[in-house]
Amino acid sequence: MVRMQWHVEEGFGAYISPNKWQVSKETGVSHALVEIELAGQTICLEAILSLPPNYLQDGAIKDVGVVLAHGTQAATWKGKTLTAIANKLAAAGYLVMRYNCGGKEQRRLRILEKCVDTAVCCPFARNVTRWVLAGIGSGARVAATVGGKCRGNVVGYALLGYPMMEPVSVFKGPTAPDSTGPLTKLHSPLLFVQPDKDRWSNATILKDVAAIIPSWDVRMVEVEGVDGTFREPGAHTHPSNEVRAKLAESVLEFVAALNTHALGGCASLPRIKSAPCPSVIPVPGLRQPLEQPAYHLVTRKAAQLLPPGTPPAPAGDSTQGSSLAAPGINAAAVSAAAAAAAAKSGVGATGAGAGAGAGAG
Repeated sequence: MVRMQWHVEEGFGAYISPNKWQVSKETGVSHALVEIELAGQTICLEAILSLPPNYLQDGAIKDVGVVLAHGTQAATWKGKTLTAIANKLAAAGYLVMRYNCGGKEQRRLRILEKCVDTAVCCPFARNVTRWVLAGIGSGARVAATVGGKCRGNVVGYALLGYPMMEPVSVFKGPTAPDSTGPLTKLHSPLLFVQPDKDRWSNATILKDVAAIIPSWDVRMVEVEGVDGTFREPGAHTHPSNEVRAKLAESVLEFVAALNTHALGGCASLPRIKSAPCPSVIPVPGLRQPLEQPAYHLVTRKAAQLLPPGTPPAPAGDSTQGSSLAAPGINAAAVSAAAAAAAAKSGVGATGAGAGAGAGAG
């Protein structure tokens, strides 16, 4: 037998060896280990491609594909949580790819982009025309950041445990005080799956941030009794079977609604922002560049903490109790006020079991 190989870009490709193929006895889902060639490196990037049980039949693979990004702990790419989500989606007819990338977040951004390109070019994805990017912990931020640069047509984002108030390093720039920046560039529908004991975010903050996200449909599901890794606070075990099932079911419902253009029917995925669906979705290549300074959310509560003499937000940027501080308008004071407001509610405080983006096993 020979390996299956396909070209991705600039003379580099990806391949599946014949002995790197497994079929789940429980679901019939096929999991193939994909090795992706990288420029300037002798070691390939590992990824797993999950396919429906009847993937060889015409029309068996649905129109929407999914790429999953792990959190800070790269080992969780094969963990029970992402495996459960991949199994659930693939069993329902969706092509799913996840990958393994350790190191700094800047590298993980490049690798996710490469992984999406590989999935788009994959022969099994010849009928997949739309893509959903999903991530857990810091992987959710990676997915949100990369969305506008991908080769595929990204129609949605599933962000699990998004670390909203976690500071993030910016390439060739100062560290951003929070992680709201990537969200201000997303135009496609979003699903937040939010643990209620997360160190870096909570439902109230997400509802405020939703006002500044360009997307016309933002939804949120809250998972009770778990921290940012979707485990009980202080626990050192994997997320429970019930929590994993809830994550997988929420992502599947969101993806299925995008596949059938029926977001309005997602009764179990409550909207936190809705607007008329635009007739024209902005082309990713025409969006604002990713290196543009991030906008930072300032709630009315945080605005009360601003030092005297702080210039107000620009006219027209106030929406439903929130305002945006444009880059260059006392950004330090804006970020400090937002951090102070978050600190009052306990968000961002040091605590056991915290660690944004640590991922779940």
